[in-house]
Amino acid sequence: MTAQTVTPAYVRPRLPALPFAAALYDAARRPQLWVTVAMWLVMSVGFGVGMTYAMYRGFADDPSANPAMVEGLREAFLLGSFDQTGAGLMQFWGGAIALALGAHVIGSEYAKRTVNIIYSAGPNRLSTLGAQIMALVVLLSAAAVGVFAINAVGSAVVSAIEGWPLEAPPFGATVVSFLTAWLTVLAYGLFGAALAAAARSEIKALSIGMVWFLGIETVLIKVFGALGWIGAGQLTLGGATSNLAVSRGAYPWWPNALADQATAAEGAASALVVVAWLVAGALVAGWLIRHRDI
Repeated sequence: MTAQTVTPAYVRPRLPALPFAAALYDAARRPQLWVTVAMWLVMSVGFGVGMTYAMYRGFADDPSANPAMVEGLREAFLLGSFDQTGAGLMQFWGGAIALALGAHVIGSEYAKRTVNIIYSAGPNRLSTLGAQIMALVVLLSAAAVGVFAINAVGSAVVSAIEGWPLEAPPFGATVVSFLTAWLTVLAYGLFGAALAAAARSEIKALSIGMVWFLGIETVLIKVFGALGWIGAGQLTLGGATSNLAVSRGAYPWWPNALADQATAAEGAASALVVVAWLVAGALVAGWLIRHRDI
């Protein structure tokens, strides 16, 4: 009698028991997430430090350059103001990258057609989504720390080259500026997560988010400013995060930048608006995941 060959059944890889640990494990196995974070850090070096310093040297050697802009660029590189510059960089392009990361963490499950497995495996949909959001928070927090560290080192190097004073900002001011930047990227990250849950697609969420971030929101802020409705512009995510960055002294090289918001910039009020966007993103994503058919 001929022995039959039995094909072993597929064994699912052993995952951590806790949803948060499983979400971190899943994120660690996605190279696109870490590549995006690495690109974020490289951009901070190349554009936030390298290109800005090249601009400063170009304007400093140009007798026809605007003295206020030259002085503003110099202030941006002082070690004592690296925290303010870091807060501005987070709002300037960190929001767009955070939105992309949020869209990927939630939307990639739809692209891989694993969304029904992820949210039906237990313990329940909201616990699984909460674990994914916590993993996203860890990822964005690590990126924010990296960007601030790069900005501090860059400011120290440039200050040493130029012979400027090497005086660090007060610890309390640095913490407040970091929290400002942290709130900004978290709000945009959860905005991207909510878009992915609504569109059921990572690509659609990215498309809608970038059109909103780079186009519609900017137009709305400008229109509201032209009509004198500055308060309405400050209720948008871009307007609130801009005010938050300006309240920390960001964009010193651009005296008239964001003037329509900066004239009424109140740090605490802007922080509350950003927190409201953050909570709204989490609630919308949670409601959609819990109540819609997956």
